[in-house]
Amino acid sequence: PAVEVMRDGREVCTKTAAGRREYKQRLAMMCYRQKNFCGICNGPMDPKRATFEHTRPRGMGGGFRDDRIVLPDGTWINKAAHWWCNSEKGSRRDV
Repeated sequence: PAVEVMRDGREVCTKTAAGRREYKQRLAMMCYRQKNFCGICNGPMDPKRATFEHTRPRGMGGGFRDDRIVLPDGTWINKAAHWWCNSEKGSRRDV
């Protein structure tokens, strides 16, 4: 399967070819909804070079990873970001 749904509702894209395709699709959808602006610095972003910014950091081993981009109530979560912004931010939580 492309996505594993955890007991708490989180979704994790699997490390399969289908999972990687789903992950990239979700990243493309975030770029579209953000109108190709970085979710961290708000600067213009090339979607081909964007990275998946997890709003709630994954932590060591990905224990809290959630690859959803919309919660059941319609709230957007996670963002697309420049790789350098994402790298600089590291595992700090969004404020």
